[in-house]
Amino acid sequence: MLLKGRLAGTPVAVIQTGDYPDALVRVREALQLADARLPIVLTIGRVFDRPDDVLVPALTALHSANPLLPGDRAAVAEALAATLETGSTKPEDLFTRLEEAQILQADADAAALVPIRIVVLVAGSRIENDTRPAQVDQPLIEALQRHGLTVIMCEPQDVVSSDAENYRKLGLNVPVIAGIDSDIGRCDLILALGGTP
Repeated sequence: MLLKGRLAGTPVAVIQTGDYPDALVRVREALQLADARLPIVLTIGRVFDRPDDVLVPALTALHSANPLLPGDRAAVAEALAATLETGSTKPEDLFTRLEEAQILQADADAAALVPIRIVVLVAGSRIENDTRPAQVDQPLIEALQRHGLTVIMCEPQDVVSSDAENYRKLGLNVPVIAGIDSDIGRCDLILALGGTP
């Protein structure tokens, strides 16, 4: 009840980059309890973490078929950030094509998309020395911030490898909510998003 209505009607995008699916469930529950609108929830696939010599040919094929589709990692991050900022996908089949390439899974209703100012990244790694923070999170965060979006990262309490330290090493200036799988972590998230007490 403490969180009820704190973000009433505020559109929030959720992007899972980490590999703790239960954390995504907890974030969604907290945001829904706070009455935030969730027009889009993305799960970034492991394919997007592959080295450029593997990833780029798959994206080049998409781009060749439709020049409006992104052709490299930075262009994917840019397309996602632009979609969230404007509330419209360009091209219209962006999510469908990226899903087919296993870059992401989208839980989005194109008709319900609205401009979004807040993005919650659900991170945390089960693997030590994971390349994902540098190859996935960094280009995505930088693109989101260039588009003026507020980005907050959260991760479970008992992660094998905390991305908070990786973000610090990469110079990413992103608030971190640890322990999103706890009641305190979920309250911290809502308060950090502007759900005033």
